[in-house]
Amino acid sequence: MNCRPAGCAHSEVARQSNPRIVARAGSGGFGFTAALNQDFWAQVQPTDSGQQCLSCGARLSAEHQPQHVEAAWIFRTTPARQDETAALRGKMRMAGFRLLIPRQANRFHPTELEQMKTMFPFLVSLLLLGCVASPQDEPKWISLFNGKDLTGWTVRGKATWSVQDGILVGIGGMGHIYSDVTCTDFEFKGRFRITEQGAKANSGLYFRAHPPADNPDGFPRGYEAQICNSQDAYTGWLWKPGKPTGKATELLTKDGEWFEYRIRAEGEHIQFWINDKLVMTYNDAEYKSGHFAIQGHNPGMKIEAKDLYYRSLSQR
Repeated sequence: MNCRPAGCAHSEVARQSNPRIVARAGSGGFGFTAALNQDFWAQVQPTDSGQQCLSCGARLSAEHQPQHVEAAWIFRTTPARQDETAALRGKMRMAGFRLLIPRQANRFHPTELEQMKTMFPFLVSLLLLGCVASPQDEPKWISLFNGKDLTGWTVRGKATWSVQDGILVGIGGMGHIYSDVTCTDFEFKGRFRITEQGAKANSGLYFRAHPPADNPDGFPRGYEAQICNSQDAYTGWLWKPGKPTGKATELLTKDGEWFEYRIRAEGEHIQFWINDKLVMTYNDAEYKSGHFAIQGHNPGMKIEAKDLYYRSLSQR
């Protein structure tokens, strides 16, 4: 470990017991660690027994360079600048870094915190370029609708459901069509259009939903992503049975026009996007798991849906 050419700081990092805050992003095969130590930077890559300095080839102790760190930033602070450091740590957490906090503080050169701030955009770039999970690690989108028939769906109520030119169509009265799939934590995306045919158009996309045990043809028990452009609690609101619950920021949809709905539910945290714009965020823990369902609210209207996909977030 006794090597320290100009520009190589790993020996200082491994040798001293000075406390440091280590920010690291998860696996992704991006073999890079930047260690700030008296203006010296060392590049390292993961090895079976710890980390290896790219400058001189020496291996770094796992005690000071934790294993399986593909991107890390080690920096130091002083007790007098804890508030400033804490704010930066918060930003780094938001960028996806996990922080290991040292047990005690030491005194270092006062310019180092400024250097740390300067390097923050660089660290975010590292995260985006190589430290995010690889595509094969992301949950896969799974189709809910085959575009040909109602395979994978169960009809309840008076609405009539059919497939026309690859589009799922509901007309004729109050009823719901339930997916056979059930989900707990998930992300959903799909395209919808409602049209008046003599009455106000009203629909919704239910999730974590079940038919009522005492009336299977009734309104589902679960959460609803509203689809209606003529109510105060319009498209983008979160509804619970009979009750507007999570307020949408604005109405972005019109009758007769297609729009994309994206829904994310993870634990009690629920979010809606319309045409890629976040419109609703709400926390609620009443409904844990259930089906997706599309609503036909009343006679004299039509609901159309296509490109329906989900991916589970339960086993990430």
